[in-house]
Amino acid sequence: MKKEEKRKKIIQEQEELKKRRQDRIDKGLLAEELESIEKNMNLHNTLYALMKIVNTVSGYKKDFLNGKTLYKREFFKFLEELYKEHPEYKNRPIIFAPNHVRMQDIAIEMDAIALHMVLLSGDFENVHPDISGKLLEKNGILYLDMDNPYNTPELKKDESYLEELKEYIELTDNDSLKKEYNEELKKYNDKVSKIINDRKNIKKVIKDVLDNGYNMLWYYEGSWNFSENKPYYDGYNYIVQAAIDSNAIVFPVAFDLVDKKHTFGKRKACIRFGKPIDYMAIYGNKTLTMEEKIEGLDLLKGQIGYELVANIWEKNSSIKRDELAKKYSKKLSVEDYFVPDYKKTSPLSAYWDEYKAIALKEWKFTEEDIEKKHFVDKTKVEQEEAFKHLDDLNLNQKNAFLLSKRNHH
Repeated sequence: MKKEEKRKKIIQEQEELKKRRQDRIDKGLLAEELESIEKNMNLHNTLYALMKIVNTVSGYKKDFLNGKTLYKREFFKFLEELYKEHPEYKNRPIIFAPNHVRMQDIAIEMDAIALHMVLLSGDFENVHPDISGKLLEKNGILYLDMDNPYNTPELKKDESYLEELKEYIELTDNDSLKKEYNEELKKYNDKVSKIINDRKNIKKVIKDVLDNGYNMLWYYEGSWNFSENKPYYDGYNYIVQAAIDSNAIVFPVAFDLVDKKHTFGKRKACIRFGKPIDYMAIYGNKTLTMEEKIEGLDLLKGQIGYELVANIWEKNSSIKRDELAKKYSKKLSVEDYFVPDYKKTSPLSAYWDEYKAIALKEWKFTEEDIEKKHFVDKTKVEQEEAFKHLDDLNLNQKNAFLLSKRNHH
């Protein structure tokens, strides 16, 4: 089968899944994934054993649970101690919420955690046809379409035309235009009513799975972290409401692949577990405001970034910045000194480009694929956008201060 034909087949399968999901929700039925999870529960131990073998063959040195290899019995002992300290956590579903940095993190985290977990994945196109994806589907995967179904070129064109008609009607009060507007509006509403909003429907599926006592592996960032400066992305905050709606405990997990020699050769797989978060105890059983969901997610991000990931880096980073500078920094020219700060790139950008190239080789994503799955906070303006107007600035004595370095931070 040709590549394009294969891709069309995969997209069609995803559309069929979305239609079945919508149909079951319309009929008030539980998620179809529950049937598959229950049917294949006995395969979890086999999958777990395969994960361990693959990770061993891959040559990863395992640094789980603060230096321990973390065999299965050690993780359950770890949970037993937790339940002794917090008996209120027992018999509640767990959402394991890790940062998302590389392709290998799913297999390594399943190796480390050992409990049965259902994976939430926004990448049907790459995971579904892959052999490892087929194995994970047996264990349990909830696929969702992360694209905004109302953000298509066709709908945008229709919206633009409706806006134009409204403007002309306001100017002319023309009856023919009013009739045309009403006809076009009906066509537009008919299209919208037939759209399957899988980003909304997956919330019902998540609740069904958690309500039935299954644990979940949920990468709240949405996709790999390819930020040059952030230990984590802002992320999707629905995880907070989902935990409350299903009385689940959220377990912060940090992961990274590190190599002390920084040769990108044999690596150490590091995992750190944070303190479980009981959002029900914090907020009660209610629908949260947007501010509360953001605050709740900050509790999770704070543990992952400023405690757990920082612990991994502190214990495993032996390279010094000046060593990187010697190898990767470019020698600045006279012209470089006159480039405004908002246009400057990192002096170590070559090192970062090398890291990204190696990471992208491991899987089927482009950098654009990864970035479009990330949560975008529309209330924040990127530096490049904030200073874009300066590109068109006609410099003179009165406005030159705008290019001063102190105004770009």
